[in-house]
Amino acid sequence: MPKTTILSENLKRIRQERKATYEEFAEELGIGKSTLFEICKGKTVPNFATVVQIANRLEMPLSELLASPEELLQFATVKGDKKIHPLLLPLLENFLRELIKLSDELFEQQGAGKDEE
Repeated sequence: MPKTTILSENLKRIRQERKATYEEFAEELGIGKSTLFEICKGKTVPNFATVVQIANRLEMPLSELLASPEELLQFATVKGDKKIHPLLLPLLENFLRELIKLSDELFEQQGAGKDEE
């Protein structure tokens, strides 16, 4: 059974707001149409690098796209579907909280820089 995520719901909403086809929106995000479709349907979870790329292409901070560090933990798996050791999860969660904070700060700084131009 597919499990939608905050990411999949947000991507569906943004695509619909822009009245874009899957193909148009996938091109804007720099990913394949089938990949976008599978993310939106909850059939696949992209890796963290892809999530960052999507956020950058949308000019949106990670926290807005994902809503919480807990959501990010879904992307923190090793190739081959090996899960991260449970003892590392609190450390990873703290790291991801800091990463989101820094990403948001950078996004705000870039926005301020655009206003000055």
